[in-house]
Amino acid sequence: MAALTRSSLILIFLVFTVCAAQLSSDWRPVERGVVIPWDLDNTPILIKSDSVAGSGDRIVIWTVQLTNGTEEGGSIKVLYSSTFQFQLHGCTPYQDLPVQPQETTSPTRVWEITKTSTALKMSCDGLQVLDYVFQESSVGDNMCSRVWEGDTVESLQFSNSGNADLDTASDYYRARIAPRGKYLDTNIPSILSFLSLSFSLRHPWIWYLSQLKVA
Repeated sequence: MAALTRSSLILIFLVFTVCAAQLSSDWRPVERGVVIPWDLDNTPILIKSDSVAGSGDRIVIWTVQLTNGTEEGGSIKVLYSSTFQFQLHGCTPYQDLPVQPQETTSPTRVWEITKTSTALKMSCDGLQVLDYVFQESSVGDNMCSRVWEGDTVESLQFSNSGNADLDTASDYYRARIAPRGKYLDTNIPSILSFLSLSFSLRHPWIWYLSQLKVA
């Protein structure tokens, strides 16, 4: 009986640890000027914005890269102009996104920014709008590749400085913790499902918890 009680307590601890970890990845309000430790090369960031197309608002993210032991600054920008434009520090001035986001009846959009060792990718509401290869930059001195290539980004910051560099479009952010394109429907991890199969006959509440979803 004591062993059963101990196993139940351990199981409860595991269940609520998992749930707490998932809840910590809910949407967080943007605080401009605050440095956020973030490994962009391994953790895509989602940004929710209710800015209107053509408003002139901007998403402006400052980054810190560690390149050959030296810290370098960079920036990723999206401009809500008459068309949606992007700018990548050291790589390109403002230019139209190759694929324009779809028109919607709601101004709310969710942007996803993903970095690999060779490219920056961007999606809007699940539609990929950019796949920018660093080596294709026309900026001299191989600056784009030098700043961005490799597993480099250590932190992010939503800009609070200067009229041209002030972030005015970002409202909330979060990590992408679900399969690509399913950022609004996060399931409790598979380990919980495994536990529910093992213990559901003796502990029916485990099965119930395993069906919960964190939006």
